[in-house]
Amino acid sequence: MKHYNLLFLFILSACSIPKEPTARIEILNSGTEASFRALSVVDENTAWVSGTGGTVLVTNDGGKNWLDVSAGVPDSIDFRDIEAFSSNDALILSAGSPGLVLRTEDGGQNWQTAYR
Repeated sequence: MKHYNLLFLFILSACSIPKEPTARIEILNSGTEASFRALSVVDENTAWVSGTGGTVLVTNDGGKNWLDVSAGVPDSIDFRDIEAFSSNDALILSAGSPGLVLRTEDGGQNWQTAYR
């Protein structure tokens, strides 16, 4: 019976230990008025976003600065998804007509059509 009481006290004490928050919300300024539809986080420094008006941005410093890499991307298309694999490689995807997937392998300096 003593073992059960000890186990109960251990569980009770573990539940009462205050835990530090593991997530926080921080508002970052992207420098654009676009409405973002997609986010892909590569690591603690690198993230990509895409959205309305062909907007594609990338950060390599945890969101302090955002680089507009929309050059060469049709501004008439809203990109609904982005999948980033590194600070250089990413795919952006539109939903609608035309369905479009663009790929960059150089950090957004150039975009190639992967699917139309």
